[in-house]
Amino acid sequence: RASLRTPWVAAEVLLHEALHCKLGDLTLVRDIWQEGGDAGTPVVIRPFWWRGGKAEWSPSRAFGAFHVYVHLALFWMRVERLEARLAGEFGAPPASFREGLRTAFDRADYLRRALENTGLPLGSEGRLMFAWLSRVSQQLRRGAP
Repeated sequence: RASLRTPWVAAEVLLHEALHCKLGDLTLVRDIWQEGGDAGTPVVIRPFWWRGGKAEWSPSRAFGAFHVYVHLALFWMRVERLEARLAGEFGAPPASFREGLRTAFDRADYLRRALENTGLPLGSEGRLMFAWLSRVSQQLRRGAP
């Protein structure tokens, strides 16, 4: 229920979950991972924001989160740019949306840097996708307030 308390929170939550599903779909039809993926890879990525930083993510899970946070940053940047127009229909975005933007940027940056150093077992299209997400995240960061 908390996810539906405002149209803004609902939109963010639905986008977040849809992006996970989209990446799952892509892995079924595209050469995202090398055969075997990151099974048996000793590399772990420790997201600092996850339950006190105690989580250990595989590179594939971190790649999925990177995909999500790049898109969430884009979402919140668009909210910021269109705030006045969207507020008329959906109400004012929560004051915390700028925090959501910073959070998405910070997490995407952290995951990009961590993944660059893992020897991520990506297939040909996965490498293209990682490069594209990296470029987009850096371009968004330059255009951020």
